[in-house]
Amino acid sequence: TTTIQNSLDPVWNHPEQAITDWEVGDDLVFEVWDKDPVKKDDFLGRAELKCEAFFPNGFDGRLQLAEAGQGINAGLKVSVRVSATTQAVAAGQQPPPPPP
Repeated sequence: TTTIQNSLDPVWNHPEQAITDWEVGDDLVFEVWDKDPVKKDDFLGRAELKCEAFFPNGFDGRLQLAEAGQGINAGLKVSVRVSATTQAVAAGQQPPPPPP
């Protein structure tokens, strides 16, 4: 994603993007980093979303960042949508035709 400059409460609003190598059973892992122009980037934390939590109906909620530091309560608001094509393929069906 893009870097959000000078914010302690960044909002990415990352556009919808297909994860082409995702397969049913794969979890999603989100990592948050602080970009520093002069020194090494700082790891701020990671959140994992289990496949069962978003497949097949999607997910919209908050994930707690692990490894964010002792006593730090940090999280990510995440929205995951599962396409009809992915649902059909996972069920062993033909994907729906593309819209006209």
